[in-house]
Parts: sequence; C-alpha cells; structure tokens
Amino acid sequence: MFGIPENDREVFERLTGLAINKDADAEGILETNEEFRAFMRNVFARKRARPSDDIFSELVHSGKLTDEELVATAVTLLQAAHSAIARTLAFSVYMLLKEHDRWNELRTRSAPVGAIVEELLRCAIASQLSVRMALEDVELGGTVIKAFETVAISFSAANRDPAVFAEPDRVDLTRKEAGRHLTFSFGIHQCLGQHFARLELQIALSRLAQRFPALDLAVPAEDITWHTDRDIYSPERLPVTW
Repeated sequence: MFGIPENDREVFERLTGLAINKDADAEGILETNEEFRAFMRNVFARKRARPSDDIFSELVHSGKLTDEELVATAVTLLQAAHSAIARTLAFSVYMLLKEHDRWNELRTRSAPVGAIVEELLRCAIASQLSVRMALEDVELGGTVIKAFETVAISFSAANRDPAVFAEPDRVDLTRKEAGRHLTFSFGIHQCLGQHFARLELQIALSRLAQRFPALDLAVPAEDITWHTDRDIYSPERLPVTW
C-alpha cells in the first residue's frame, strides 16, 4: 500500500518501535524523529525517480505538498497505520482472551465481527490522547479554555462516558451504541484511515479465531506487562498458547 521496499522493512520496523519507546529521553526522541525523516526523504527520492502504484508515489507526483510536508505526512501515516493498529490488535486480543467467553463469542460469531470490533475500538484503544488548540475562548464543563491554549483530549475517558454508554467499564460485544465511540476523533479531525483500520481488525480477528480456536493467554492476565508511557497504552508482549 505504501510501497516501502522489502529490503527497507527491517529499518522501518526498528524506527517505528523507537518512535514510541517509553524509555527514550527527549534527545533520543528527536534523534529517532530525524532518522525517520531521513529514511522517508530517501524513500520519496526513489519514488520521484521510479513511481509505482502506491500511496507515497501518488503523494510525490500530486505536486500539492512540499518536501517537508511529504515527510511529515508520511511519518504520521506510517506510525498510525503500522504501530497504532498493531498495538490495538494486541490490546483487542488481550480483552477477548482475558474472559474466554468473549473469545467464544468471536469464534462462534454470536455477534457480527463488525460490531465486536466497534466495542473493542471503544474499550481497547491503544492511542489514548490527542492535543488540540483552542482558536477562541471557550467554556467547557465550567472551565474556561483561553484562545491558543492547548488541551489534551482523552479518547479513553470519552469512550467511557456513562451518559452515552451504559455500564461503560463492561466489555459488551453486543453493545448497540458501541459505534458512538470517539477513537477516531470527530468532525473535520476524524482519522482518514479509520475504515482501513476497521477492516484490518475485522480480518485479523476473524482469521485468528478460525485458525486458532483454542487460543488462550499463556500467563495470568495480571502478569501481562503494559506500555504506559506517552499517549500509548497496550500490552508490551502478549504470550499465548493454542
């Protein structure tokens, strides 16, 4: 889809992993970002010389973005499409296996896989936060946010709003209002890749359930270690048996 050459994928995997490394300091984060940008500049140079049928070639030859805009867009796309989905998938599998009745619901298709994915997107969200800037003074919940102040938005908290979701802390794979979650944001800032993300999760979970019906956690749920730094919350590793 993106046209990353196969011989570059090891570098890509390393850089996306480093980009969300919870142990990195500010200097390490800056170094990783610059290395990622240099990697993408090289990719775009090759796309200019030899375009192919992929998103990055389309971006390069559209002529609508500067070089820096191309790189910034690519870094965001790659980290969102690769790292965020991989972590959401791991979190989703954990939630399904933590109480095995949930896994059986997926395996037996007692609820449509699309509905199951919506509930998992609501309660197993790996990307917890986003940042917005107020363009004018606004009052929200009795608090005044001044123009040009920034706010951190917790999608996880919004997805557990009891005014919208009954028993919001309970995972209900048949929940009718699950699709009202804000995991992909709202309005003009909605995630452009949300439909692709849904499709990836639906296919991955369906195939896992078909191929490994006896899938289970290899360790007690409380022994799973979690990535809890910056805006990411997901299992560090998910040992399973089948």
